[in-house]
Amino acid sequence: MKNILICNRGEIAYRALEACKKLKLRSFVIANDSEKETLLAQEADKLITFSDAINPFTNLDIIEKLVGQYQIDAIYPGYGFLSEDSRLAKLCEDLGIAFIGPRSETLSALSSKRECMSFAKKCQFEVLKIDEEDIKLKDFPLMLKASLGGGGRGNSIVKNSDDFNSEMQELKKRSLSLFQDDDIIVERYLPTARHIELQIFATKNKVFFLSSRDCSLQRNYQKFMEEGPAEDLFNQYIEKKYPHIERTLLELGYLGAGTIEFLWDRENEEAYFLEVNTRIQVEHTVTELLYDIDLVKAQFELALGEKISFDQRLNGHSICCRIYAVDSRHDFLPDPGRIHHFSKESFMRFDTFIKDEGVISHQYDPLIGKLMVHGKTRQQAIDKAIKALEELVIHGVCTNKDYLLATLKNEEYRQDKHHVSWAQESFETHWSSSFEDSSIEENELLPIWNEILKKSSDSSSRVCFGKMTHKDLSYHYSINDNTLWLERCHDGEVLVTSAAHSFWREDFAKKERAYASPITGKVVDLFVSLGDTVSKGQTLVSLEAMKTLVEIKALKDGEVTCLNIVKDGLVDQGQVVLDIE
Repeated sequence: MKNILICNRGEIAYRALEACKKLKLRSFVIANDSEKETLLAQEADKLITFSDAINPFTNLDIIEKLVGQYQIDAIYPGYGFLSEDSRLAKLCEDLGIAFIGPRSETLSALSSKRECMSFAKKCQFEVLKIDEEDIKLKDFPLMLKASLGGGGRGNSIVKNSDDFNSEMQELKKRSLSLFQDDDIIVERYLPTARHIELQIFATKNKVFFLSSRDCSLQRNYQKFMEEGPAEDLFNQYIEKKYPHIERTLLELGYLGAGTIEFLWDRENEEAYFLEVNTRIQVEHTVTELLYDIDLVKAQFELALGEKISFDQRLNGHSICCRIYAVDSRHDFLPDPGRIHHFSKESFMRFDTFIKDEGVISHQYDPLIGKLMVHGKTRQQAIDKAIKALEELVIHGVCTNKDYLLATLKNEEYRQDKHHVSWAQESFETHWSSSFEDSSIEENELLPIWNEILKKSSDSSSRVCFGKMTHKDLSYHYSINDNTLWLERCHDGEVLVTSAAHSFWREDFAKKERAYASPITGKVVDLFVSLGDTVSKGQTLVSLEAMKTLVEIKALKDGEVTCLNIVKDGLVDQGQVVLDIE
């Protein structure tokens, strides 16, 4: 096996590229035109680019053509896209090349949440699933889940029986649109449970159990921080199931990395099976730090026929923080664009595909990278994560760094009292109420600006950056194309403003434009034409970026007097899309 086609993008594709280097394999990397400046583009043995209008990662016809064109010996799927799709594995089998993951039959057996129930029964797991005909009033609230859904996009909570039928029909429509399947399963809802994962790695004759990860920190069912190992009571509970799990996985012929997900009812000390993820997980790096191993490299080695072995001595505690290109102070709206300054300290591990600068494109997931730390204890790991985040600098797009810092410093989280609903139901209420008090104020700016001028006056670079201290507070700053990015280190609060001398007098107040796009993205629906009469509250435009839909609604009754966009066209953040008079 020599030529590897990496059918993914972002940080996981770069990890695969690094594995190719270590094992002296040739890497063939798929990319869109907007990502030609990434580490992937610079270090791949062969870069295969496509227009930004094409998603090559999910197109089997394109992938099959590339296999023949470049004499590919194996495909690495990473996570997301087609990583758990049995069709890609079957294509590899039909073409006589290796799929770096489970066989197609195994993927089919575990492909949906409904089919996973057979696996759960063989492993003697408890489940939350309820047959529709057995639902009782006492069972509410319930969780409806798209059987083929992932990432929380196919989930819906039903609070009472009156809403059940309408919510079910609505989710069926959404599931059909997103996953081309409308099979929905019903589960009991446990809002104060923990979301815990068991990392496994299976070979032909043995399953390695690589402890657990707590992934309870979520918003809109999307994880934003993980840690491991999970609490001792869960580990003691699940270890008793290891023989059943190993026997079932070996019977299925499972090969490679995988994750079994549970909801852990702490009060009753019971774990409920959720699903099997038949691929590497985003958060696998937590496990790598706990055991000092490389799971991605191990996936390649297994496919090469090499013997796999792990030192299973657990060491300390690790945390992974996902850094997203989102504006956490404005409902976490995506913020794609160009990063003009990126830096980190050598003591931290940061998995990314960005070098010193680069573009975060609008059509994919907003993940920029993952920051990981390891400590002897949970508290030491938390403190290390805080220090690492304070020293991580990403300027050019908004990130969720301030949100992560606030989470890590929250006393309830530090005391290990969080659960799957905690972030949105408890923590965010307190966090958002502090926005006004924590903002960088105008009276902070003038003395800081004078200091920056002294440090940057002799710089001929288009971008100048540095770190400074003012009144015992540390700041990161960068100036790019006459724009100042100022970031307070201890809480990640960022101010973006003009770098003109008069900025604190004339340009400090951001001018709001009523119908300006809040995101950089694509126009997926345009509901009005020039000259149309509209009513207040009417949806005018639907935009999409990074799997997030944003609607622009009419603020008043009137006539559309200006229209600057077309359906399927692209818009920039701040661009005026229309006007109403």
